Amino acid sequence: MAAVTVSCSKIAPPTRATAPHHRPNVEEWRVARALSDVYVPDVQVGNTAALGRLRVPFALYIVSMHERLHDVYEEELTAAREANPELRDAVDLAVLIEIVVNQVDGRIAKLGVAKSSGSVVFDVVALSALRRAARFDVPPPSISSPGGKVYVHWTFHADPYQACSPRNARPFLLAKAPSSMTATSAFKHGP
Repeated sequence: MAAVTVSCSKIAPPTRATAPHHRPNVEEWRVARALSDVYVPDVQVGNTAALGRLRVPFALYIVSMHERLHDVYEEELTAAREANPELRDAVDLAVLIEIVVNQVDGRIAKLGVAKSSGSVVFDVVALSALRRAARFDVPPPSISSPGGKVYVHWTFHADPYQACSPRNARPFLLAKAPSSMTATSAFKHGP
């Protein structure tokens, strides 16, 4: 099985326009229940299945997500560093984001911080970049979990060499659809 690797510095620009530049503030993300103090991940121990033969389709899908995401993440991080002096020299920050994509249309169904970087501002950078980069390509049905969703945990770094690299994304296949207790709505990102 061939490994799929992509350097963050050699990604072609996205072919579709990204969402407008409205940058949600921290309170808007809290209301959307996307920050780690209120977010409940759908991927839970005991409710995952082995990927097996689906590793390659997942890897290809993650690379396609990265093609949409990379430039947007770079823009968001640059703007945040200009506005927040505490981020200018921070290279050791990393935030784990749970991304849930609708299989039928590639839209984000749910987005949240599974493990905070310790900097709410940096966490919001990753969330905002994902929101702006979406809608992603329609995922292949084979990587869809019960309930019609695709689950990826992606670690975003402040370090430019790690940044939003696809090697920091981990796909999950759920054994059963999450209960309604863990389901929350995604941040509203327009039409």
